[in-house]
Amino acid sequence: MIKFDFQLILTKIDLLYCKKETKADYEEAIEGVLNSLYPQDIKVVIDRKPYEDFIAKLQNEKLLIGEDKNITQAFLNELFDEKGLSFKELNNLRKNLNAYTKSIQNPTLKDYLKTAIQKDIRNTIDSAIGQIFASDKSKYAKAKDLYENALNEYGLMKDLLKTTKDLKLFDEAKSYEKVLDTLLSYVQGQGSAKLSNLERLTSSLSKENKAVVELNLLNGLFSKYIRKFDNIEVFDSQNFLDKLRAKQK
Repeated sequence: MIKFDFQLILTKIDLLYCKKETKADYEEAIEGVLNSLYPQDIKVVIDRKPYEDFIAKLQNEKLLIGEDKNITQAFLNELFDEKGLSFKELNNLRKNLNAYTKSIQNPTLKDYLKTAIQKDIRNTIDSAIGQIFASDKSKYAKAKDLYENALNEYGLMKDLLKTTKDLKLFDEAKSYEKVLDTLLSYVQGQGSAKLSNLERLTSSLSKENKAVVELNLLNGLFSKYIRKFDNIEVFDSQNFLDKLRAKQK
């Protein structure tokens, strides 16, 4: 678990540090440990048959033309290499799936491939990696856990970076108060079925740093309900509690 001082408003330094640490942990797990445990001579052949109808559909609809055809054929030849794929090759293939779809020009072909990757191809690669891990039963559970944790932590960090970019938390034209309002509004949003918005922001943090974030957010929310009357500050408790209950639903 990554540990760093997480204040109410994320700083670029915090995020760059967190990204660097997460990437280093990922590379150590994948390149430093798993690549050495499962060298190039341990390979798995991926069965092409389940994908023949999909490939035929692309050909029949004449989507495989020009440079898109060359890129797609190169990808499929790599995926279904008759000599098999090692852990390193499978992991690299998995890591480059998004880059592969981005390189496709035809929007219809791009949509087909994105759907295939989400539904089948990524799972097929993961299954092949699982077969490689299973080649040594004594290491299987730990290798699987290490790999899944590395992918999860890296994914969470990418999601955090995207979220802060989408919220424009580093927009220099925004005042502190506006950034605070943006952050509080985001945290109070519905989130997804798997993660609340607060969990999305704090999922890569230690328990201690999560508490810091939650307290700072609560303090920011609290400060918004201070009212002044004749130079006397009064806390508008009713509005605060209504807002807090809305956040908890």
